[in-house]
Amino acid sequence: PPPAPPPAGPARLFSTAPFCRPVLVAVTRGGRHGGARGGPRSRRRELLDINRAATDFYRKELESSEGADAREYLRNRGIGTAIAERFELGYAPNEWSRLGDHLRRLGEDAELAEVAGLLVPRKSGNGTYDRFRDRLMCPIAIPSGEIAGFSGRLVHDSDDSGRGRRGS
Repeated sequence: PPPAPPPAGPARLFSTAPFCRPVLVAVTRGGRHGGARGGPRSRRRELLDINRAATDFYRKELESSEGADAREYLRNRGIGTAIAERFELGYAPNEWSRLGDHLRRLGEDAELAEVAGLLVPRKSGNGTYDRFRDRLMCPIAIPSGEIAGFSGRLVHDSDDSGRGRRGS
């Protein structure tokens, strides 16, 4: 039989990322945050809230001048503004601490952002840096609609973001 056509809409973005489905399953079963789902409700709520703050940040960045290439990436794949908004797609800017600085201004705890997978501790010295840079961001929602995690797709092929694309 002929090969199946490529996925349409947002699925086309991550059709080359077979990890998305297992990540979604793990998140909905509570495995994403090291068992936070089974812990006190307040900790789980804090993680979901910080992911919501990150989602809102990424969405605003997609609309900024720095998000122009990410918007073009979406347009080239037939994903318009309405679909990007529906799936809350966003952009992680190519900077080391933009999200971390934003979360600190909101009064969020850096340690909580690390647990959520948004920030990474620096190997030398104190502090953290943003895990995602120069990425088209796709929030992973649990059945309640809350954001449990993220998947990101590199916008530029260069290694300027500090993390190169594998295999190309």
